Amino acid sequence: MDSITVLPNCVCSFCGQSLYRFPRDLRRNKRAFCNRRCKDAWQKVNLSGCANPHYGKHHSVMQRKQIGLATIEHFKNPEIRHKHRQGLLRSGAKEHASKWMRQHRYEEWFIKKTIQGLRIKPNKVERKLMHILNCYFPKEWEYNTGKVVLNGLIPDFTNINGRKAVIEVFGSYWHSENKKHYRKLSWHQTELGRMMAYNALGFKCLVIWDYNLANEKAIVSKVNQFTEGG
Repeated sequence: MDSITVLPNCVCSFCGQSLYRFPRDLRRNKRAFCNRRCKDAWQKVNLSGCANPHYGKHHSVMQRKQIGLATIEHFKNPEIRHKHRQGLLRSGAKEHASKWMRQHRYEEWFIKKTIQGLRIKPNKVERKLMHILNCYFPKEWEYNTGKVVLNGLIPDFTNINGRKAVIEVFGSYWHSENKKHYRKLSWHQTELGRMMAYNALGFKCLVIWDYNLANEKAIVSKVNQFTEGG
């Protein structure tokens, strides 16, 4: 049986290579591309800054919520998730992103952007300490939302009164090597390792364990000694 020769009917909008696309796709899209890389390169040149139709426009809170819900519903379909995953693998975007993240994940600007994007809020233990600090040490300590990064670490509370001092809240589950929840801790997860990381930059560090927060007077005394000692 003779093979059918398909003649090109368009060219790639970025590199100019001859292509064949179904007529319906040409009617639907103004431009055609060889692959995802050509499309990304074209968009980077022609849809950046003021050239982007969405430049300067902002979605309302309701619109962002609707977009989020629509995206969640869209990706509930397993076929769509599989197609999306295969597209990333074919384009090499996943490998590129992984390599890029490995290169930058310990840099201060990357950590700040990541934390701000996650919109992290204080947990139950941190809220308890925050209440104590606000009551007994007003305008002295602030919960760190990722603004301050020291040696690749994000302290829980930072002093806003001119002192180079931070407070860390350690949870027993994540920071202690006990028999019930045994895990091998990295050096910076230990109390001494965290203190040394901050001391290397000239910052004093006070570590408060979650099981000590029940004794409010002891916490106040400990923070007082820590502050007066600085």
